[in-house]
Amino acid sequence: MTTSEMVARRPRTRVLLLYSLANRLPNGVGHGPHTRSLHTLFAFGRFTAHLEAAGSVLPRVLDEWELDGSALELPPEPPRADAVTVIVVVSPRGDPTLLLDLGLPEAADAETVTELLAATCFRRGELTLRQRPILEWVAGRIGYAGELEFGRDLHQLVFPGGRLLDRIRTEQLAVRDGVSPTLAQVIYRGAGLADAGIRRPAGLNDHVRSVVAHGRGVSVAAAWEPRAAPWNAELENAFAVVAMTQVSALGVVQRTRRNAFRALTDNEHALPTSTAEARTLISDLSTELNEMQLDLSFGVEAYLDSLLIPESALEHYQTSLRGAIGLTDGLANTSRMLDRLQSVIQARLSGLEATVQERVEQRSRALSWVVAVGTLIALPPALLLAFFGLNGTEVDETRSMFDLGRYWPAYLAAWLPFLLLVLVGLVLRRKADRA
Repeated sequence: MTTSEMVARRPRTRVLLLYSLANRLPNGVGHGPHTRSLHTLFAFGRFTAHLEAAGSVLPRVLDEWELDGSALELPPEPPRADAVTVIVVVSPRGDPTLLLDLGLPEAADAETVTELLAATCFRRGELTLRQRPILEWVAGRIGYAGELEFGRDLHQLVFPGGRLLDRIRTEQLAVRDGVSPTLAQVIYRGAGLADAGIRRPAGLNDHVRSVVAHGRGVSVAAAWEPRAAPWNAELENAFAVVAMTQVSALGVVQRTRRNAFRALTDNEHALPTSTAEARTLISDLSTELNEMQLDLSFGVEAYLDSLLIPESALEHYQTSLRGAIGLTDGLANTSRMLDRLQSVIQARLSGLEATVQERVEQRSRALSWVVAVGTLIALPPALLLAFFGLNGTEVDETRSMFDLGRYWPAYLAAWLPFLLLVLVGLVLRRKADRA
């Protein structure tokens, strides 16, 4: 049996749940010796070489656990999975993503899958694994001392099999162009919405052989003809990698926005009372800004194009999913926010530099005035001492040098020019101030 036949005739429905986690793991975790390359996670076939080449940019597998389906308990009592694989991957920037790979029974129908998707999305905080909150269980297994939290972003991939695949196939063959009611029901998690917002990536849909459709939070991919080349299990796993990187990138954008708002608030509320405090504030804000820019570059922009896995089928899916979740617009808006924040930091830095320069000028002016006043005060006495040191008839050795009745002309000649100079300087300064 060929790989595509295995996909087309799969007895069970596979559901892959991707959750971004709000926590950022310590630096270096994404490249630690205890992690492994993403290409070892699933069977990727022809995509393996691409994943190996992009290993330094893609998330890495932090840990993986295969459990019986009964270990995972869902609220309140939706259908249980036959098997569950719990996987934690982490990006090079330390952003973790939780994956739950579920295998459902062959009898699972659209209502069963819809209930499962709704429960694991809207009530994911209530998920338990072996009677413990799932994130508490995961944190203990990866050795994380803090408390893991779910982020805002997730995506759910459904690869139909068994009864669900038969129903989707029958309906899709009837509707030809468009989305069948069952497909819309699964994608909208039973919300009963019209299919106007559902996307069908170009190049991946052939109503007689396969269908790929998705909304913002759910993707469904199914094939029912062995000739649906290049459809195969490896392609499904590659879809999972694409969705994984988009969920991780969206989580980074959300965190960057929160950090940008916090930095802006810190700047607005900061009232430094000294130059040293102002320098510290600017340094802290600049460091935060640099980290946010690195996050956008290596945690978002690196996952936006098809260079990581240059395959047309994946490019169609990635482009369509990126548009559905608004990642490109979110990145552009967040980048502009960081540009504004950088302008604010630069303005504060310019203000600090102006203040420092003004203080330097004030010190220079004060020093100049001290030197000028000292010179002004010192010159007349020096002239008088020189006069009294003369061995001439104008100086009477029997009289004191402080005898103003005798020596007033000498005192007048020594002090009058400097007094006139001070008076002229004050007049000129007043005129300059009025100009």
